[in-house]
Amino acid sequence: VRRTQEQMIDLTGRAGAAFSLQFVMTLAFTPAFFAERDAEAQEYDSAALALAPSTDVFVRQLEASMSHDTSDRLQDIRIPTLVIAAREDVLIPRELSTRLADGIPSAILRVVPGGHCCLWEQPAPFNAAIVEFLGSQ
Repeated sequence: VRRTQEQMIDLTGRAGAAFSLQFVMTLAFTPAFFAERDAEAQEYDSAALALAPSTDVFVRQLEASMSHDTSDRLQDIRIPTLVIAAREDVLIPRELSTRLADGIPSAILRVVPGGHCCLWEQPAPFNAAIVEFLGSQ
């Protein structure tokens, strides 16, 4: 993940935040999503571009995400917690979601279909995981 973040910082510095966001969008959804729902994919792409921060802000955001680590405080979370991982997420490896859930005493890990943007790509299983979790509380 760190190498990917470093490459994104380099890419953003060279090509700008808008280009980097468009590139990330190609990774955030699965190939099946693009093949089956291209018009919707273009809508997400347009929305991301409309909300794109400046290149400087995007680089600082990426740098902050690389240096921020509060994993040593996960055991202090004392409320029921749902960690959702997407089965085909190439941006956040499932191993990291598993570590997150393992670090929180009362966490439950649910793996749903789709890529990083599973909440848009596969809303029914994503929402079902949330409803099930809330219903168990």
